[in-house]
Amino acid sequence: MGTIKLNAVEIRSKFDRVNYAEKLILQLPENHEGRNTWLLNYGKSDFAINLRKEKNLSFDNETQSCELTGESQKLEPCVFKNTVIPIMKYMAENHSPHSILIIQSDKAEIYDGSQVFTTDEFVVD
Repeated sequence: MGTIKLNAVEIRSKFDRVNYAEKLILQLPENHEGRNTWLLNYGKSDFAINLRKEKNLSFDNETQSCELTGESQKLEPCVFKNTVIPIMKYMAENHSPHSILIIQSDKAEIYDGSQVFTTDEFVVD
């Protein structure tokens, strides 16, 4: 992992890029999942510190990011899980159990295989 080098203005002002980014992030609605995830992981403000305390999370100064501690690993809700559950429900209610949904950053596709044959005969180890 590379190191971010502060420029002369950041060094003199003691106001780095994370501070600027956090001020922008804090303008998003409080229930915005991306906002709170970013604040938990990288925020330095009192709000971010209190958010981590509420969720029993700590900040790792070496990696400059949030680290799960103890029971919080089991209790912290999973953003991925909460995102895909409605999609899985949609697929179950509207498509065959053999349908496959592939989501990319610029498109989503549903495949319904009419014929499938699977073999590992040609797979090279």
